[in-house]
Amino acid sequence: MFARIVTNHLLQKYRRVAYIDCDIGQTEFTPPGMVSLHVLTEPVFGPPFTHLRQPFRAHFVGSASVRSLHLHYQACVLQLLETYRLDVRYAFDLDDEGPAYDVQRSTEEIPLVINMFGWTKGTGAEITREIETAASLTHVYMLDPDDTLQTNGQQLQSEGISYTVLEAIKPLRSDSTAADKRALMLMSYFHRKPESLIPLNQASNEKSSIQWRTELPLCAMPPWEVKWAEAFDKIVLIGNGSEDVHRTEVLRALNGAIVALVEVETFSSDWSSMQADHEDDYLGGTSIPYIQGTGPPPPASSRCVGYALIRGVRASTGVLHILTPVSPVDLKRVRVIVMGEIRLPIQGMLDHRPRARVLGQIAGVDYANVPFLHWNTGLPGTPGSKKLRVRRNLMRKSQMER
Repeated sequence: MFARIVTNHLLQKYRRVAYIDCDIGQTEFTPPGMVSLHVLTEPVFGPPFTHLRQPFRAHFVGSASVRSLHLHYQACVLQLLETYRLDVRYAFDLDDEGPAYDVQRSTEEIPLVINMFGWTKGTGAEITREIETAASLTHVYMLDPDDTLQTNGQQLQSEGISYTVLEAIKPLRSDSTAADKRALMLMSYFHRKPESLIPLNQASNEKSSIQWRTELPLCAMPPWEVKWAEAFDKIVLIGNGSEDVHRTEVLRALNGAIVALVEVETFSSDWSSMQADHEDDYLGGTSIPYIQGTGPPPPASSRCVGYALIRGVRASTGVLHILTPVSPVDLKRVRVIVMGEIRLPIQGMLDHRPRARVLGQIAGVDYANVPFLHWNTGLPGTPGSKKLRVRRNLMRKSQMER
């Protein structure tokens, strides 16, 4: 919220303001799980799900938490800072014809606002410090910092950086959790109309407004039918446990998953040159471009174009059924899909049409026959039949030794 206020204030003085969103759990302009660089030309109002937009450049981290992939996260943010310095920092005029653009540099500098995450201890503090050093900051604002951040702030002041501590205002009571807000962002993203957004890698002085298609649930929207052997050069799984997914099980993992659509530059060498060469990689006569344990695409030579929902898999014909709001102009450059820890919320699996609710169906299928969903609590003792409980009484090893 505060970063949004600062951005709106700067837009009163500058024609454009750059914005790097580093909070992958509570994103401002994109669905969760990615870091992004935006070039804003108009004030930002309303909750985040109402002003989704295509970023100037983005990278898929793969999770709503920095903890599981912190090294990849840090590399992605540093690459966005490099993109800002080389391509955005000085004023430019962009054409309105597709993603191809011409940068006309001038002496006017575009200010940068960085929205950081709230992880301020241990590894989180180290990552924050690395980003602060790389960003060449002039002003730092902190809300109710702890002792570690206070020490960091004193060091920043000694380096000539303006450091301001602000008292956090207690928000109004809300029944929605952080997970609820992430679910709302994902539903807003997959129900949006692609033509209502600014095209990728373009800035516009005209006011833009997002529009949604809510008359149909995701299960009833017509998907793209994609042959993976022809459309993708590589399928990658990242995140906790992804290295254990065998190539014969990758289609099961992809079925119903949210994946990132990634454009990788052809000259980026070692990573893109890895090819699957296993005889049992063939299903239905088509090769699966998946290598177990492959890391994420290097951010220096890749960008995330958007997300897609793999609504179905036909192994016999080598076809994926994909839903995505990304425009065909941007889709044609995607040759890699990356699956992380971002999951489709339960709202995206349901059928909200009145007739379906009355009949107890999803896309014409009775509740009892719908795969992946279970409507009863199950027999006593059935594993996974009860709601997960978060245990907060577990101590760390360092706490036990005291």
